[in-house]
Amino acid sequence: MRLTKNLRRLIAASMMAGIFTFTPDICGFTPLPAAHAEVKQFEGEGRVVLSEFENINTAKQRALEYAKRSSVELIAVYIKSYLQVQNYNLTNDEIKDVAVAVSKFFNIRYVTTNNDKMIVRAMVSVNVDTENIMKWLEQHTEQQRADFFKQNRELQKKNEEQQKKINEQNKKLQEVRQITDNASVQTKEEEIHEKGTFQLGQRDNREDAQKAALLDAKRKIGERIGVTIRSYSKLKNGRLPEDEIELICQASFKVTNERVEFTENGLLCTVYVTAVKLDNKEIDNIIKYVSS
Repeated sequence: MRLTKNLRRLIAASMMAGIFTFTPDICGFTPLPAAHAEVKQFEGEGRVVLSEFENINTAKQRALEYAKRSSVELIAVYIKSYLQVQNYNLTNDEIKDVAVAVSKFFNIRYVTTNNDKMIVRAMVSVNVDTENIMKWLEQHTEQQRADFFKQNRELQKKNEEQQKKINEQNKKLQEVRQITDNASVQTKEEEIHEKGTFQLGQRDNREDAQKAALLDAKRKIGERIGVTIRSYSKLKNGRLPEDEIELICQASFKVTNERVEFTENGLLCTVYVTAVKLDNKEIDNIIKYVSS
């Protein structure tokens, strides 16, 4: 089959553009298969223990970060297989970073459950479009990708350090409270009144809401007596690290009364708390234990 000069030019241009392949033996045109974008959906879940060192919104945010991270682990496996087909080589850590960049998170749900400890669970759905994977890689220079990978890992490290710190504080707080179970308190003139709240979601029950609101009240009491404790501990022991101060504040009072209220629609729980600060001798013992 004889091709005209113009037709040969058209074929060459089409081949360079990646529109057609030219098969010499039959002298014909074969359309290339179009790249079909595929959207895959994944699910992730994260859990954190609600403590007196953070409010419920902070706990939810940390649980959400863990939920995203758990989904990213699954997404990374999928992206790795996809990139291998595309002959695109990245390290496993870089693939996880790409997973973070191209994931679209939606349908975020929270549940608070009580199993000896208050657990905040975050669940999230994630969509990943294969078309966006290559777009992201092609639209960012090697340096831009490297900067993003570095920032993402620094954020992960910061989250891990925060979780480790909270775990250590919770453990030590329980140890201190065992020591101060029979501790003497100051007079009733030192009573502290505070309230904690918890907004119920569709999957939360009243008992869990009450315990979460109580933790919120205790956290606020610890913050209120923080100024006094900071001044006292500085006078006795010099300047202590902030995480130790927070622990001492939470261990330096006792709750003497609780009153629970729910709004008429049952969606907001409020716990009114009365507490008394331990006397200075007991606080001295706490400071020595925490700083030892």
